[in-house]
Amino acid sequence: MQPPGISNFYPLANIISTISNANPVVVTTLNAHGYQSGNIIRIVTTYNGTMPEIDGKYGLATVLSPTTFSLPIDSTNFGAFTYYTQWVKVAQAIPISELNNTLTNSEQNIGPRNPLVPSQA
Repeated sequence: MQPPGISNFYPLANIISTISNANPVVVTTLNAHGYQSGNIIRIVTTYNGTMPEIDGKYGLATVLSPTTFSLPIDSTNFGAFTYYTQWVKVAQAIPISELNNTLTNSEQNIGPRNPLVPSQA
């Protein structure tokens, strides 16, 4: 299930359920993410408040499974990640670019009541 307003584009922004302390970092999404290796994914933990060191970082995704992918980020010394179930505190993986042509409809990934946009939260 996605928060209201962020399901207008594909691939979607996805809620993050876990982020590893590893190199490369491994991110697990709550649902199947729909990403492909070659997508560039930004991690947003601003509203979640945990693992602030990774907030805003992005990298070239390597898809490991329908719900996991890795990014070339060393998070070994980052703080622990905590998953919150409240929509206003979810951490998200957001596709921002690509090296292939899978994001053809994702020029904008925000919508009404998107928790990543404070004025709409």
